[in-house]
Amino acid sequence: GSLEQNKELVARLKGTGTTHYKCYNAGSECLGLISKFPVTDAQLICRSGGNIVVAFWLKVPNERPWIVVNCHLRSNALTFDERGQFSQWTKTGQSSDSSAWQRRLYNKIKLAAAARADMVDTLSRFVDARRGQVKFICGDFNDTPISSARRRLVELGFRDAFRAAGNGISRTFNRDAMYVRIDHLLANPTFVPVEAHVDNGVDLSDHYPLIATFRRPQP
Repeated sequence: GSLEQNKELVARLKGTGTTHYKCYNAGSECLGLISKFPVTDAQLICRSGGNIVVAFWLKVPNERPWIVVNCHLRSNALTFDERGQFSQWTKTGQSSDSSAWQRRLYNKIKLAAAARADMVDTLSRFVDARRGQVKFICGDFNDTPISSARRRLVELGFRDAFRAAGNGISRTFNRDAMYVRIDHLLANPTFVPVEAHVDNGVDLSDHYPLIATFRRPQP
């Protein structure tokens, strides 16, 4: 959101248990983090078009700084009309100018998937260089639970909170016929997911929030 909206958010956080907030403004978009711990730094990991991935450093008592990665991976960038055609196609198996539309859709999705793969390459190198310090990778992956992007990040040694403690499909993208969960929350294995759900009562954007609770066993 805009910097003005961020200032309003900071004011609203006063008096809550999560009073710390930091935003990375990349011009094209702003990614932020709200935390109970002080957020000391933010670093751009990579960008593709208007989409970015940002790392945030948290000052946690008696521990090495935690890193939380907020992702907005490359979008398929389907237009309103294309999403409408997709909706018609999923319901009837037909769309206007069907073959031409399917080729356009395929090309858009293919190019976006390649861009997401490049972003995941860069993110993977960042995580590999900071093993144990990256505690969470979260955000809008613009990809489904069976996607290569999500699978590759899980294979770095992270737990998918929803897969471990959620239930059902739980759509996070709430527009048109796109009944998919494209927002994910991955945790360092020292955090055990005990509950995860999508709150479809919050309609402030075209995504519903994914909420998870973790338990951290004592070493």
